[in-house]
Amino acid sequence: DGLGRLIFFGVSDPDNRPTAKTRALEIEVSGAAELTIMAQSHISDAYTAKLEPWDTTYALVKDRICYCHLKDGFEDRAGKHQYCALGGGVMPLAAIMRRFKADGYGSFFSFEWEKKWHPELEAPERAFPQFAYKVAQAWAEA
Repeated sequence: DGLGRLIFFGVSDPDNRPTAKTRALEIEVSGAAELTIMAQSHISDAYTAKLEPWDTTYALVKDRICYCHLKDGFEDRAGKHQYCALGGGVMPLAAIMRRFKADGYGSFFSFEWEKKWHPELEAPERAFPQFAYKVAQAWAEA
């Protein structure tokens, strides 16, 4: 059919725990030479989970990323993760943009704003324009 075989996977789960450790992911990627593998990178989850540096997983899948989710947050005094506007938390946005840009990333950054599950978040009408501005600014400065 000309399409070949395509595998699409995400490198995180909704509980902010990367589902694939680098070694397991390396085996999957390197053992699939005849397949087309594309990755949705959820770099925010990798960073927030603190199980592995975000750039460790990124280095393995960087050539296969078709888009990357970005969202920001911080731990409150009780140790609970709180989401916030991009640039308002601890995600290293400038370092991420520098790395992606240096590696020639030419695809999309998407904004995951989980207002349905986190009603305390700002309205998307305010959050989305701020996200677009912050990403464009960080990319330009990278």
